[in-house]
Amino acid sequence: MGLHINVMRIVQGNTYIMYRLKQLFLIINLCLFSLAASAETIVSGLIQNRLDALSAVLKNRLSLIKQIDKEDLPTPFDYLLTQPLLTVGIETFYKRTSAIRVVHAERNIKDNVYTRVITMILDQNSKRNNPAIAERLNEQVIVELALISIYFNELPADFIHDILTSDIPFGRLLKSKKIETNSKNQYYFSTVCNTALLSFLKCQLNSPIYGRINTIVRTDNNRSIAQVIELLPVLNIVNN
Repeated sequence: MGLHINVMRIVQGNTYIMYRLKQLFLIINLCLFSLAASAETIVSGLIQNRLDALSAVLKNRLSLIKQIDKEDLPTPFDYLLTQPLLTVGIETFYKRTSAIRVVHAERNIKDNVYTRVITMILDQNSKRNNPAIAERLNEQVIVELALISIYFNELPADFIHDILTSDIPFGRLLKSKKIETNSKNQYYFSTVCNTALLSFLKCQLNSPIYGRINTIVRTDNNRSIAQVIELLPVLNIVNN
């Protein structure tokens, strides 16, 4: 009889422990879900803030349609948007040299920050591969619209000179000046081609536009040198 009572107590004790463990696991899962939801909300806010900054220049609101995980990016954006430097990725993928056109620029003298909106163009004709000639003949392809804030305090004078005077993209300048960088806080999203984007990207109205935000940092001191938002349209470029 005593043995039976002891066994019952053990069973009851184990049942209570299992019950409490299930409650604990439920609480942990709820906390993790809450943290994940909060993190997603924060990232969505960051993306929308960058979109709002670009919207102010375009004078037409751009809205975040969907935050996208890296693994869910469609082709070719799963390659292009995941490159450390988008310029290098675009030139490698399309096998062409790019050039930029500045849409808007301003400089904060106090903080020494240069902010510009640019489009990136390629030559439709890969054999000619000359974006300037292509533009004169109206045979250019616009592959990117971007807003970038560049921290001049973190960059050498010759780099700053080239930023202000040339049509060389930021990413190619980093490579040519041998400034090693990496990216952090890189997040992906989609929006849609509205009338403002149509005029800059020549995208099809209401077609998807994929993009990313990220921070570019120097590897030698881990200091931020640029904050970027980059938008890419769906393209069909033939290597002719």
